[in-house]
Amino acid sequence: MSYGENIRQSIDFIEQHLSGEITLDNLAQLACFSKYHFHRMFKSTTGKTLMEYVRERRLIRAAHELIYSSKTISHIAFDLSFNSHDAFDKAFKRMYGIPPKEYRKKVTLRFTEQASKECIKMSDLNFYSKINCSFDEKKECLQLLDLMISLSRKQHKQGLLSLESEVNEKSPFLLQKGILLMLSGTEPIVLREILNNYISSSNYSGKEFLSAILIKEGLLSIQMGEYPWDIKEKLVAFLGVDFSNEIKQHFGVDNKNDELKIRSFIEAIKDKKVYSEATSLLEKEFSKLEKRSIQRSLRELNVVELAVGMKGASGKTQIKIIEDLPKNVILIVIEAGELLDLDEINVPQIIDAQKGIVEKIRKLRVEGEIR
Repeated sequence: MSYGENIRQSIDFIEQHLSGEITLDNLAQLACFSKYHFHRMFKSTTGKTLMEYVRERRLIRAAHELIYSSKTISHIAFDLSFNSHDAFDKAFKRMYGIPPKEYRKKVTLRFTEQASKECIKMSDLNFYSKINCSFDEKKECLQLLDLMISLSRKQHKQGLLSLESEVNEKSPFLLQKGILLMLSGTEPIVLREILNNYISSSNYSGKEFLSAILIKEGLLSIQMGEYPWDIKEKLVAFLGVDFSNEIKQHFGVDNKNDELKIRSFIEAIKDKKVYSEATSLLEKEFSKLEKRSIQRSLRELNVVELAVGMKGASGKTQIKIIEDLPKNVILIVIEAGELLDLDEINVPQIIDAQKGIVEKIRKLRVEGEIR
């Protein structure tokens, strides 16, 4: 393997682990270099030291999250391995010139204005008549929907750069173009505009138009790091209510396999002890809650935040939490753990997640929603 391929492999690793620990030792070992030689080669290739590069990539991801997600700033900070909200604020301001809260307000306004223009464009394109297609044509589009969900899973497990292998001559043009633009670092707002222009300037209708919309919205969601279960719900909406039974059948709930997966998860964690005193916040909080209060609290919690927070809790507390969740949500929590590679303990992340969960529970208690 050449030096360039080794460094590229290291960059892939970084993209996959922006939410986890990244060290010079690990990357040098991965690249089969000494730490000194790896650091020199990395800076020569990227123009930045390793930690400068990692911090910049995390802040760019954070900027995307601020625009395109409803996550709290604290959630974004802990998800990208910043030790505190304050440290994240300072790093973000150094790079973008304004604090994250102000950035979200200003750039979201710009995005909203663009989205309004896009709505007008779609109206001019007779969007709803163009997207209309037969039942059988919609069934054919399910394969494309499966592909977008698969790409999302791959992006979360292996990083955005892993999608390069999905580009080939047989892929739809819009998919090839979108992935290549993402890999070249095109900003989401610009990517949306480019893909819209390709669609609006093409004589698409029916299945072709529906396929183009699924590709565009799927790629934009993947670029923003949205999760497969959210992307699925976003994309199936374009197939219409009259297709909902087919969707249920396609993604059908296999009760036997789902129950087995949940039982296996419970069996694996049932005897688990709390990881450390520092990660015991959920033990204290959930021990106080009655069943109804737990159910009410869980409606306020982000699935990913819950999956991370549960990682440091005891098996007893984890089971107490999931037994009050709907089965489909339990499966999402399990999938989130698999996608986020939660086999590794990241204590600062777990603590931040648990603090976020506890804050929401205490807020509900103060407001009289729970006891």
